Order: sequence, then C-alpha cells, then structure tokens
Amino acid sequence: MASDKKGEKAEKKGSDSEKPNEMLKRYIAMFPFIRKEELGELASNPNKALPKEIDSSSIGKGLKDAVVTALIFTTIASLFWLIFSIPALMPILGSVPTIAVMVLSVYVVSLVVAVIFTVLGLAITACVYYIIARLLGGKGPFGKTMGMLGTISGPINLLNIALLVLAGILMAIVGAFVPSVWNVAYLFVVLGGIALVFFQLYLNYKMVRMLHGLSRGRSVAVVAIPILALIAIIVTLLLWIMSILATMASMVPH
Repeated sequence: MASDKKGEKAEKKGSDSEKPNEMLKRYIAMFPFIRKEELGELASNPNKALPKEIDSSSIGKGLKDAVVTALIFTTIASLFWLIFSIPALMPILGSVPTIAVMVLSVYVVSLVVAVIFTVLGLAITACVYYIIARLLGGKGPFGKTMGMLGTISGPINLLNIALLVLAGILMAIVGAFVPSVWNVAYLFVVLGGIALVFFQLYLNYKMVRMLHGLSRGRSVAVVAIPILALIAIIVTLLLWIMSILATMASMVPH
C-alpha cells in the first residue's frame, strides 16, 4: 500500500511538472511558418531536444528559424506600436491615408532591419563562439554553431512576444483605470526580458557543451567571454567620453 501511494504521488508530481511544458508547446504551436514541434520541444525540454537539433543543424535551418520568428515578433510589435500610437498620430498627421502610408513605411523598414540585424548578429556571435571554442579545444563545426544559435533564438523570439502581449494588456486594459500599472508593466518587461536573456544563455551553454565536447567550465567561458568583453568595451567607451567631456568643461573659462 505504501509503495502504491508513493507511486501515485510520483506520477502526480510528474504530471504536474509536465503541465507548464505542454502549455509552452501549445503556445509555440500557435504561430505559423515555424517548426512548431521542434521549437516547442527545445523551449520546454532542451536536454531532450538539443542533441536531435545538433545532429540535423545547418546554417540554412538556423537562419530560417531565427529570421521567421524575428519577422513574427516585428509584426506583432509593430501592431502594438500602431495601437498605442494612433491617438497621438491623428492630430499631427491629420488624414487617415497619411497615417496609413507612414505606418506601412515604418513596418517595411522594421522588417528589413530585423532581417539584417538577425543575420549579422548570428554571424558575429557564431564567429566569436567558434573561435573561443576552438581555442579551448572545441571540436564542433562553424556551420552547426551558427545554425544552432539561430534555432535557439527561435523560441526566445516567440517568448518575447508573450512578454510583449502581457505587458500590452496590462497597459491598455488595467492601466486605463490604474495609471500606476504602467510602471508595473515596464518592470514586468524588464524582469521578463532579463529572464529570457539568461534562458537563452543557458541554452547556448548547453549547445556549446554538447556540440564542441567541452567541459562545464570551458563551455561557460565560451558564452561568458563575449559578454564580459562587450561590457568592458562599453565601460571603456563611457569612461573615455566622460574624460573628454571633463576636459572640455575644464577648458571653458569661468
């Protein structure tokens, strides 16, 4: 009897833990033009999905996952921008046709920029990861490194949409009655965005470890070194700008 109860508890616990994963899969399956099952599995069960994705990964597949989901995100983000901007645009631009032309122009430019930044970002990140991984003894090919980075960005882009939609609902519906909710919505976006960044870095770490056959420490180094280098560059630039401004201020006669 005791063993049966333990078995029932374990089964119930397992089913409870599967509910968020199933919800995540259903959410990702809502979107068109993507590999629904594969990206849903990657987001909900990366340990199971990553080995299969690595085996079949290629630059083309990764770029498709990244670009398509980036375009979906850009489309929905543009729609939200339109909804919140129309009241402010009407008095300035006046006529509906003028607003329609401007909105369409902004949308097309946003799509082009999204594609360019996605492709360039993936290429640069893959080059940096590949070089560091090779220096640390990694064995994986560049094509799979770039392909997997693109595939990993797929579900992250889709989860960013959920973050955007929830924040928009907070601002549009609740914020209309409680203005302070706008601050909560901004905080929600910031914290949710940080959580998604860490989730993406975790997936990148797992991918590097599996693909390049590196230890935990070296895999962390591959992911962390570019971030630390970027932070160092930004801090150096800020200090340089501050020193120039301070020098210019000291030259102004008092």
